[in-house]
Amino acid sequence: MLVTAIVRSFAPDDPVVGRTVDAVVQACRAGRAGGGKVGVVPLGTVVRVRTGDRGPEGL
Repeated sequence: MLVTAIVRSFAPDDPVVGRTVDAVVQACRAGRAGGGKVGVVPLGTVVRVRTGDRGPEGL
């Protein structure tokens, strides 16, 4: 059986991480098995490939 999976990435500032996670969970909750997971990991560095911008400018 194939299951459709959706992956989304967000890069909020630290003060709003909790609110962002709560909003995603509330919007995606279906109330049944297979509802998905939300993982939170620190973002060390971001580089925008097209311009070479790094850090917040790279977002």
